[in-house]
Amino acid sequence: MQTAIQPLVWDASSIENLPDEHFVHTESEPGVRWKTLLCSSQTPSDTFTCGVAVCAPKTGKLQLHRHKSAELYHFIQGTGVVEIDGVAHPARPGSVMFIPGNAEHRVKNVSETEDLKWLYVFAVDSFGEIVYEWQEDNAELDSGTVDEVDRMKAANVSRGPGR
Repeated sequence: MQTAIQPLVWDASSIENLPDEHFVHTESEPGVRWKTLLCSSQTPSDTFTCGVAVCAPKTGKLQLHRHKSAELYHFIQGTGVVEIDGVAHPARPGSVMFIPGNAEHRVKNVSETEDLKWLYVFAVDSFGEIVYEWQEDNAELDSGTVDEVDRMKAANVSRGPGR
């Protein structure tokens, strides 16, 4: 039986003390780890499942995948590239990305020294509702540098409403 829904507030030290999680199929080389902040099976919450994900410098990546639920990323730290349906997008602190349901996507940390960290949000009660479909990820994400991705996109970027 689920606990009654109630307000939940995490401070930075509480988040830091949460256990790291990772995908079972990537256990030998995690690539990405995360801390769950909201999930109805773990917290007295509903409506959203969210957490903070981290890719380590140099080798950190989230493999190519899709799922039916849309997802939101808000980047907190580091420098990376997110590929959504074959298009590379630079990821820096403050970047926000909406990933439509069923869009193929992946993340790569392009920094040599700094973690890539982001908040992710699904509009579902629990991770149990997210079914990951892992795709063949043989091609390297051709990220170059984030500045190169910026230049490629300069002429064709959606900057949000009214811009």
